[in-house]
Amino acid sequence: MARQYQKKVINNKTVYLRISDSKIKNINTIIFDCDGVLINSKNSYDKCIELTISYILKRMLNKQFIRFKISKSTLELFRQTGGFNNDYKFCYVIILKIISMIPRSISIEYEQEYNNINTKNISNSFKRLDSIKLNRITKKNSRIEFTKELNTFAKDIKKFDLDSIENLITKGLNVEQRNLIDSSKQLLNFRKDRKNNIITNVFDEFFYGKNLIKKARRTKKINFNRKGTIEGEKLIVKESSLIALKSRFNRNMSIVSGRGKIGTKFLLGKLFRFFLK
Repeated sequence: MARQYQKKVINNKTVYLRISDSKIKNINTIIFDCDGVLINSKNSYDKCIELTISYILKRMLNKQFIRFKISKSTLELFRQTGGFNNDYKFCYVIILKIISMIPRSISIEYEQEYNNINTKNISNSFKRLDSIKLNRITKKNSRIEFTKELNTFAKDIKKFDLDSIENLITKGLNVEQRNLIDSSKQLLNFRKDRKNNIITNVFDEFFYGKNLIKKARRTKKINFNRKGTIEGEKLIVKESSLIALKSRFNRNMSIVSGRGKIGTKFLLGKLFRFFLK
């Protein structure tokens, strides 16, 4: 009987699994992931992560973060843990970790400023950030060397629920720094409202851009008048391949992905018609 081999990587080792022709013929449906399979989206997400963290930290800490660059080593270390497939979560954790590095001498002043915003109950994410006034504080703030700290932190993470990660961030901090983290969490509001918080709103603005944000977020307002990082993505799949697969699987082709439908349809364009709705 003819055999076909499927290459897989298990525990960092390459193995080849044999699949018989009879088993292949019994498959009647094909399901695709989207990112990295149908669409090359790596650079768009990496850029969006960088822009999101930079925008928020610039307003929460100081202007040095206007050119924030997260190293490739940091991105890879966090992704290799297997617990950061959600980019919103990744941004949240990185932001909190960097805030935890604020010198003790000025952490109280940051905390007081954030608490002032928290008590105002401002619902709009961008207004909350723009309300922060830290000019008098940032003059005293020295440059934070964060890459080495972030890489070490990634290696220390063993549990991926937010409670465990937040506990790891605050481990060893003094009272003032812990209070600052608590105030920062309230300001970001990430855990209480996963759909309408500062990180999600800023990330989506950068990712979808002015041409898609109104559809993706169901809003009438555009905060950033710029193209989204999604517009730099490229198709991997070819129409000829989908035509052949359509014939083989009688149109039983679907997509299972964490990417939203708006972004998927935008990139696939006319190829979206090949997949079950």
